[in-house]
Amino acid sequence: MVPIFVNNQWWGYIGFAECVRKRSWDTAEIGVLGTAADIIGAAIYRRQADEDLLQARDRAMEASNAKSLFLANMSHEIRTPMNAIIGFTQMLERTTANKTQKEYLHIIGNSANTLLDIINSILDFSKIESGKFELEKNGV
Repeated sequence: MVPIFVNNQWWGYIGFAECVRKRSWDTAEIGVLGTAADIIGAAIYRRQADEDLLQARDRAMEASNAKSLFLANMSHEIRTPMNAIIGFTQMLERTTANKTQKEYLHIIGNSANTLLDIINSILDFSKIESGKFELEKNGV
């Protein structure tokens, strides 16, 4: 019998027996058996490694999908109040006579529009990652 090791840990053994008569195995036969045990151990290790890689890939894909979903949800949740800020800022700019206040409102509006652009870019990125991004053919 020869032990089978997988990743330097004992996994089992392989052996041959002579059932008809008593026999002594020579060094060459034991060497072949040892080689077979090494091949079996390597195959088991490879299969375990493949399974580990598949599980790691699945976990990575789940994490990526969760991230994309989070980004999409957060982008939508932030976009709604940001649109309200932009809308009310525009209303106040039109109805305010004070020049200083109009300047402040203009700064608020520009900042809100910049944030909205960033939010839209994040949403587009999450759509691209999830495969839900659609291109429009424009003109020409």
